[in-house]
Amino acid sequence: MKKTKITKWAALALAASVTLSLAACGGNGGSAPEGTSGGGAASQQVGGDQAGTSGESGGAKELVVATVSAAGSLDPAEVAIDMWTEYAKLCVDPLIRFDESGNVIYEAAESYESSDDGLVWTFHLRQDAKWSDGSSVVADDFINTLHRALDPNNGDSIYGDMLYGIVGAREARENGGSMDDVMVKALDDYTLEFTLTEPCGYFLKLLTIAPFYPSKSGVATLENTNWYKDGATSLGNGPFCLKEFVDGQYYLVEKNPYYFAADQVKLDSIRVEFIDDAQALLSSYRTGEVDVVTGLPSYVKEQYQDSDDYIASGVSI
Repeated sequence: MKKTKITKWAALALAASVTLSLAACGGNGGSAPEGTSGGGAASQQVGGDQAGTSGESGGAKELVVATVSAAGSLDPAEVAIDMWTEYAKLCVDPLIRFDESGNVIYEAAESYESSDDGLVWTFHLRQDAKWSDGSSVVADDFINTLHRALDPNNGDSIYGDMLYGIVGAREARENGGSMDDVMVKALDDYTLEFTLTEPCGYFLKLLTIAPFYPSKSGVATLENTNWYKDGATSLGNGPFCLKEFVDGQYYLVEKNPYYFAADQVKLDSIRVEFIDDAQALLSSYRTGEVDVVTGLPSYVKEQYQDSDDYIASGVSI
């Protein structure tokens, strides 16, 4: 199998959390992958001489990732935990992210302002942001996720109470209140406004949890519980978008041709496989079956940290 050098966009797959990861990065001299314009979580990586599985026949470039957990779903309004965390960094841009120093990195938003009393936050969306079907990302797409997360009929929502700082959110979730009274409003297609019950010094940080990510209005619905498993409805506004999903086995994402920075995305696809045994996960990397593994136990760090292959870096996406 052909050795693979992990580029900065390949590093997208490594920023799943602050966990140990291994990456087959032939020929990079042990240097950390460079970050892109966004902000991602820190991760630890090892780049080695193992043979990678990235296919490059006919010019196609695919990265194969293996991870230990398939927990959760790909719906940001529901059980958005392990699987969502990795998927979102590949396929879904939030309003903002943060870099390693805590500085705001704009993603779906291009600017924001807050009122003097700290109660009203207004975000201006980038007008060149597109879903993977070519349609524009608009303010209603962010409201769609928040409303579904607050819907009292959504028993799978795990973040509803984290939204109670928004006026009307608690009432809608717990007391039969109307979603019309939840003060997240689209002032126009590209202006999103939040009104809070009281000033919240960490409100910008809250925007990085799943319910504040967009999901396509009219497509991602509670009625269609399988929308996120179908590439035709599981749309992405990030560098990649869903191509295939097989429950408990793998999902495949492909380059989003409508992404505003698509010219910077060097991979054609990323395949994320689920291996629920840590030893089998590590073996798949060592034998070159996969390019990247995440979610490994801490003893793996002890084995690799003194080698030239080990890379500890904050990966920005």
